[in-house]
Amino acid sequence: MECDKYRENLRKLIGSKSEWTAENYLDHVRFLRDCFSDIIPDEILHSTTDRVGHKVRRSWLQVVIEYSCNMIFYGYASERSAGLFYEFLDYRESPDFLKNSKKIIDEKTVVHILTDREEIVRANKLLTSLINDLKNYTASSGSSSF
Repeated sequence: MECDKYRENLRKLIGSKSEWTAENYLDHVRFLRDCFSDIIPDEILHSTTDRVGHKVRRSWLQVVIEYSCNMIFYGYASERSAGLFYEFLDYRESPDFLKNSKKIIDEKTVVHILTDREEIVRANKLLTSLINDLKNYTASSGSSSF
């Protein structure tokens, strides 16, 4: 299964002194898009929840944002992908999203906005665009590290 290959490649990189290349990013972005579930379960999945592998978890969205920023910064992302990224961020800060999204309040009275279907759809579209950018980058110039 492809997810096992991506996971193994990531394990080798994490904690190593290896440099991240466009090919490494390609594996990781594919992993984010293809190896996590789009299903939004009825229960809220916290970081302490045993059920991993869901795109509704906040950490998944944080990684999507982090890797998108890195790929824009290092020149791997096209203008189209950068535009999708900024549209994704704008959506997450829009009054409609903030007004209509489900929220929970934890024991410290911190409001947590829950991931919605549209966020997952937009993130998947962004990841697909980044995958195409990385494929084109590696095909045209070979892998480059930074």
